[in-house]
Amino acid sequence: MKVLIYVNLIVGAWLIVSPFLFSYRYDTAEFWNSEVIGVMLIIITGVIGFSVPRQNRETPLSQVERRKRA
Repeated sequence: MKVLIYVNLIVGAWLIVSPFLFSYRYDTAEFWNSEVIGVMLIIITGVIGFSVPRQNRETPLSQVERRKRA
């Protein structure tokens, strides 16, 4: 699973760098599409991929879950 996280980060970085390598113009949709999707991919992968998982799935996350189980 960690391999997919790093692959997504590399793809996101490639999407950000590729318009500069291929000399896209700044006022084109291709440039901004690549930049926005690359940044979003890195942010989402970083937040979801590197969040700390719970060790014990049986313990509730919050007071609301404790009330639901009682």
